[in-house]
Amino acid sequence: MRASIEAFGIERFEFVALNIEQIESVPVLFASIMGLMALVVLAHVLAVAARTRRRDIAILRALGFSRGQVLRTVVWQSTIYAVVALAIGVPVGVVLGRFAWRTYAVHLGAVPEATIPFVACAIVAGATLVLAALLAIAPALRLAGTRAGVELRTE
Repeated sequence: MRASIEAFGIERFEFVALNIEQIESVPVLFASIMGLMALVVLAHVLAVAARTRRRDIAILRALGFSRGQVLRTVVWQSTIYAVVALAIGVPVGVVLGRFAWRTYAVHLGAVPEATIPFVACAIVAGATLVLAALLAIAPALRLAGTRAGVELRTE
């Protein structure tokens, strides 16, 4: 085996110990990427919903919906999507995270005690709701600018 290793120009193996400080940012990076992906998916869902519900909003506008009511309708739709995602995602994430840590810690030989950062979960939930409402503004403005007569004339 030694001869085959030396044939590739490798004379010795060096095992590098991982430093906790070096991998400390990996969970934060992963969470940031997942959060960004969630925002992109929410923006896409809102854009598609705005496009498909354009006629329904035009009917509501013809019945007397104001521009502000259209804006609030789309913001509430976005907020409901975010609340449902948080209601499912946070408990499932906590349970799976605890299970993954317990499995990893047992194999590592560490104490498998997991803590739940309630403050961090609350901050993430609040930021999610605010970002969902802000993300809904562009499709809402596009829908609010739709003229009911022009949209309903296509029949």
